Amino acid sequence: MCKIFVLTLLWLPFFFTNSVSQNITALQQHCLWLYILWGLLVLTLLVRRYRPGPWLVCLAAGFVIPWNAAGPGWLNDLHVWLQIAAIILLSVEQLRLVLYVHNKKARTWFLVLGISFVIMAACGHVSGLAEMVWASGILLLVPARPDLNSPHDSSY
Repeated sequence: MCKIFVLTLLWLPFFFTNSVSQNITALQQHCLWLYILWGLLVLTLLVRRYRPGPWLVCLAAGFVIPWNAAGPGWLNDLHVWLQIAAIILLSVEQLRLVLYVHNKKARTWFLVLGISFVIMAACGHVSGLAEMVWASGILLLVPARPDLNSPHDSSY
């Protein structure tokens, strides 16, 4: 029941933006509360599934920095590059787990990322649809860490 509610919240931006031509950042202009809710929900999903690291700081900063077409270009670029850096850092961490720890569960990250890249290629850019599919894939395919209290859990 909880996953259905979370999926509903993850796909709610579909009704507020053109999900093929716009990304989730467009919610800042249409529905700020939904943008904040979506960002907090994604960050919570990721923290429950992956050990927090530098990627969390980059992703959170990318959500906090406002994007504005009339704003300075460097600020808009910083917003995008912080989020790209977060995905790269998390991918490197998962690749390390796959190659050195031989963690088979870490492979699901690359499956979810691959599906998102296919959607991005079909849309021609990072779209809200790709972001919603990515967040839904994290929710449905990547298992939560079994022991969130243990900092020495090497299984994830």
